[in-house]
Order: sequence, then structure tokens, then C-alpha cells
Amino acid sequence: MATQIPRLEPVATERIIRAVHAAPGGEKFASIAVDRRAFWEALDSAVRWRYPLAKGLGEQVLSKKREKRQKDIQQTARKLYKLVKEECADREQGHHDCLRYYPLTAPPPERILMWLALAARKARMPMSVPAAWRGNIEDWCRSLTVRSPEDLLIGEWLAEIFREFFGSQPGYTTVERDISGSSTDGPFIRFAEAVFKEYGLPPRARSSIAKALTNAKRGNIRRKHAKRQSQSLPEDLSL
Repeated sequence: MATQIPRLEPVATERIIRAVHAAPGGEKFASIAVDRRAFWEALDSAVRWRYPLAKGLGEQVLSKKREKRQKDIQQTARKLYKLVKEECADREQGHHDCLRYYPLTAPPPERILMWLALAARKARMPMSVPAAWRGNIEDWCRSLTVRSPEDLLIGEWLAEIFREFFGSQPGYTTVERDISGSSTDGPFIRFAEAVFKEYGLPPRARSSIAKALTNAKRGNIRRKHAKRQSQSLPEDLSL
């Protein structure tokens, strides 16, 4: 099970804003009044909802394991239900059975097992979707798998938040150095870097952040991956 991403504390939101101001060229954003509540909600939606959803849609192996586990739960619960019914029949005939030790105040075990089997069966059933929504949902699923979840988070969703709350197009500058190669920096680079840090996500190199932004601007996609995902959506989102 994926680790749940925690919500940001107010002080963490302030650190992200200060990181933008501290970047080369970031001083021009110091006079911008950022709506803290709306900024926090936008980050929360991108990092704690859309990002995990994109990761989940991309993990086909995990989806198959989950489907198999649910099938095993259903079959095991039904098998145990049958055994309990046999125990009940023995009890009616006066034979010693294990159910005499079952707590009298608890719900009947047959009912619990059937509830569990039905719940597992329902979890494996395709989601019922109105016909008018199908195309939109399929397009939405594809949009979450055209690039890696990290690239989508940086190049699409964080870039959108940066434009909205700092009133500027996200970008970066790369300075060539004689000995150490090149250095990539800028307000958006510091912004994305701070978001990953404050949410406890694995850090990304500045060059990687820049590449994610470039891929989004150019519309680059993982063609083979996106095609495979569109042909084989997880069962819980199949139509």
C-alpha cells in the first residue's frame, strides 16, 4: 500500500513561497500577495490527489495483484461459509462443533463471511459509468499516463499553480560553467524543488525539473506507454 502523503503545515507553505523569492530573479515576486489558503488547496489537490492517482494508474502490476487478492478473498470467504454451514448442520444433529465457542453477542459468522465475499466481488466488478461519460473518462485516464507521474506533477500541475499564484510563466535559466558544467536555476525550479521537499517526495535534480517542464511545453509523451495504458486500463476503471 502506498504511503499517504501528509498535508502541509502553514509554515511549510511559507517556506515554499520564500524559496521562490530567494531564487535568482525571484525578488520580483516579493510584492505579489499570494492567497495562502487557495495556494495550499491547489498544492493539496495536485500533490495529494492527482499525483497518487497518476501513480496508481501507472502501476499495472499492482493493479493485477490487487485483483488477484480480491478474487482470493471472495473464494476463501465462500469456502469458509460452506464449512461453517456444515458445522451448523452437525450441531443440529447433536455433534460437538466449534461454533459453541463463538461469542453469542457477535453477528452470525455466516452473515459476516457472506458480506465479505460480496464486498470482494463488488470490488472486482467494473465501475458502472453512464455512456455519455465514457469518452471523457477514457481521455482523462490517458492524460494521467502520457508521462511519468513526476513529470506530470512538475510540468503540468505545479506549472499551472505557479502561473496562477505568481502571475508568471514557469521557466528556468541554464548557465554554462567552465569546470562544473552547467547550472540550472530559477524561481520555478526553486518552487518545484521546495514542493517536493516539503511533501517528503523523493528529490529531483534541477535538470530533471527543467526537463519535465520542457516536455510539458512541447507536448512530449511516452508514446508506447500511453498507447499500452489506453488499451489496458485497470479493471476498476474499465468501461
